[in-house]
Amino acid sequence: MRRVCFAGVAYIIDQAAKARLFEVLEQIISEEDRMEFWYAGCYDAFESAALEYILKIKDSYPSCDVEIVAVMDPLKYEHPALEDIPKETIEAQGFPQGVVARTEFAPRLEGKSEKYENRFITHSRKVDRWVMDQCDTLLVFNYDSIPGPITNMVRQIQKKDHMTVIPIFNPDRVKAIEENLLTLSEREQIIIQGLRSGRTFQSLGEELGVTLNRIQQIANRAGRRLYYGPKKRRI
Repeated sequence: MRRVCFAGVAYIIDQAAKARLFEVLEQIISEEDRMEFWYAGCYDAFESAALEYILKIKDSYPSCDVEIVAVMDPLKYEHPALEDIPKETIEAQGFPQGVVARTEFAPRLEGKSEKYENRFITHSRKVDRWVMDQCDTLLVFNYDSIPGPITNMVRQIQKKDHMTVIPIFNPDRVKAIEENLLTLSEREQIIIQGLRSGRTFQSLGEELGVTLNRIQQIANRAGRRLYYGPKKRRI
């Protein structure tokens, strides 16, 4: 049995990348007798597109047993048994009605972030990593030339022997990203190039004389500009 999970940047996925996603999903489904696709929620464009394609493709391969597994966060949902989870709770995670075959609880991941209500992003990343540890294949929508948490995570996961990482991207977008780099401000270029070379937010903040939070904000903004390109001025 093959278990597949997903990760991706929050940008809107374009048609070329979607075409690549469909191609990869059809190939792996056609090669297996049984498959599970694990989701810790189905919110962003990449995960939603993958779910849509899985449901379409599996009808073409009736010999393959395909299941969607919804992973529940125990810090959000407290239930005495998996079978008692209301359908409304599953659908609230972004799943269409009736597509989830099974639910699994992630373990309680206690740490510093769990002590603060505003650290939900850090906690959700821990749940995502746990999901990846249960799977053997990761489909990731990402561009290595845009520094960020997903890029760093993928580099760490690629070092693990048990995981096959399959990148999903648009080759034309890769070229556009490098062209968009020249449209960034000098400070944004310093930050992006520094992160690409392995420098930390902390060291870059100290060099530029700004706080850690501020350097992260600038990097996130620059990353989106790399993907989308400079904003056009209204006439």
